[in-house]
Amino acid sequence: MMRSGWPVLASIALAACQQELSPAEQERQDRRDIAQVEAAQKAKPPPQAITPAAISEADIAANDLYGAGCAFILPDAVNRMPILLSNSKRAVFKLDGRMVSLASDSGGVQFPLGSWGHYLGSRYALQIDKAPGEGEAIGDELTRWPGSITLRDAWDQIVYRRDGALECGA
Repeated sequence: MMRSGWPVLASIALAACQQELSPAEQERQDRRDIAQVEAAQKAKPPPQAITPAAISEADIAANDLYGAGCAFILPDAVNRMPILLSNSKRAVFKLDGRMVSLASDSGGVQFPLGSWGHYLGSRYALQIDKAPGEGEAIGDELTRWPGSITLRDAWDQIVYRRDGALECGA
């Protein structure tokens, strides 16, 4: 069986037709090529929306999440289970069945009981906002404010934002 030499001949002919670049032209071409590669590496991927799940009593017990701090509760939450818990050191939310922990950013706004308005992690950053004022007292140890949370990915793109209630207590 005889093989055709066309692909080899075509590539040789194509190479022969290409003109050699002068050193200045080659440098310009190299700069363009490098710029294209760098631009591709810096491009942000499209944001991947996430949906934090309710944190159950079993999650709280298993992860020792008891103590003073704040909880973020959605208006339509079943059994008023929070989707976020925060205290002076960290904030946690549940994503795909796992708890995600973020470290407090003590350079931001401080909330009641040592909780903070901003938390940071390797994949996400959290911003908690609450309405101004003293809030609504719920019993002896709990205060509630209207509020919102915003989660951003590593490229500072919003991947989750919701309004709800921020409840802080011991």
